[in-house]
Amino acid sequence: LPMDFFFQMPSCVPASPLESAGAVVGPADVEAGLRWPEVLGLGEMMNFVGVLAGADDPHAKLDAARGRVIDGHAPGLTGRRLNAYVAAGPRADHETTRRAEGRDKLRRGMFLFIREGSSAKNLAELLPLVTDRTYHRCGFVTDDRSCHDIMEEGHLDHVVNLAIRRGLNPVRAIQLASFTTANYFRLQDLGAIGPGYWANFFVTADLAEIQADEVFYRGRLVARGGRPLFEAPFRPEEWALHTVNLPDLRPEDLQLEFSGEKFPVVEIVPDQIVTRLVELEPPRQNGRIAADPNRDLAKLVVIERHHRTGRLGIGLVKGLGLKRGAMASTIGHDAHNLVVAGVSDGDILLAVETVRQLQGGLVVVADGQVLGEVPLPVLGLLSPEPLPVVRKRLEEAERKARELGCPHRAPFTTLSFLGLSVIPEARVTDHGVVDARTLRVLVPGRTVKGRRTGYT
Repeated sequence: LPMDFFFQMPSCVPASPLESAGAVVGPADVEAGLRWPEVLGLGEMMNFVGVLAGADDPHAKLDAARGRVIDGHAPGLTGRRLNAYVAAGPRADHETTRRAEGRDKLRRGMFLFIREGSSAKNLAELLPLVTDRTYHRCGFVTDDRSCHDIMEEGHLDHVVNLAIRRGLNPVRAIQLASFTTANYFRLQDLGAIGPGYWANFFVTADLAEIQADEVFYRGRLVARGGRPLFEAPFRPEEWALHTVNLPDLRPEDLQLEFSGEKFPVVEIVPDQIVTRLVELEPPRQNGRIAADPNRDLAKLVVIERHHRTGRLGIGLVKGLGLKRGAMASTIGHDAHNLVVAGVSDGDILLAVETVRQLQGGLVVVADGQVLGEVPLPVLGLLSPEPLPVVRKRLEEAERKARELGCPHRAPFTTLSFLGLSVIPEARVTDHGVVDARTLRVLVPGRTVKGRRTGYT
């Protein structure tokens, strides 16, 4: 492909000890990966709780990357806790959601990546922090951007245009998507047009509304009018297929006993990936925790899907909006286990079985019927189909999710973050309901045996 690919060595696989990923990347793996020429440094150190606690594993990885670019992940960290985190090595953050938090990070010398994705929308809040004194320490990222949004609005060009509409100088906005970020990653021959830089650039007719009319890579025209001038065939390797290994569930596996008066609930914050931890009197059915669509409470289930261990966690999520049915996704940051939310146990089981048959994907079901699906058979994360086909499937699945009551602009992206244990305040992983601020299990998960008696 006519583009440059660079990587950061993953620092948190799994993201924390309270997630079961498909593999484990230890300090020795990090040290080996950092020797690869295309690896620039250490990827975002998400286990900030472990860093602040002085845990051996994250600090061994930070030590291995000393002197290299070390990305950070510091949601909500300020003051002395932020000082300790930065002193450990991370120098950038893209999880900032509040202006005061971003200002605090800039004052401590961090590089502030301003995120505007399909679910997490932080540009409006953080853009005022970009000034003549700070711009060189700021950049733009999308984090997660759906194929629909990329085709409809664009990728980083969309973020640049949003910034321009909000009053940022167009040249400055382009710098935050190119020059400043290249400098942060120490890519001294990229990010600008000038002697000694690779001739990677785009041509636009209007700085008020950026549109890449032509794209050049190393001096060669590679795209015009939004169309590539090259072929990019995709043939997945056999090892990347058939990676969804789920236990065989029956209805009683979704029953949750809880004797307390208040249950820890994951509450969604609109247009953000942070959540709130709220203690609510739980709905019960036959003495067990149940969903209640009248209170906007859906059951949230995360099932380990890499090694068929049978591990699963069950909790409640508020704010998903479902009145009927269930949604499921094998895109489940960052362990990418199966994340399912629903108000009917029967539909939850149907969603699980549908994902099993697809060998990965996004699914929406209701009343015993599959309403929409996006097959993702490559690692449970990717589709081999052309982008327009995937976009059409995704739009239909999202439309069906909204018909069931989900109000979110990107329903499956919102769902995909509900199992990530390193973003406050609360999550559900295969280990159970987790307080992400302290990495403490509030409601333990369970392990079910591999057996099958149907899902209806």
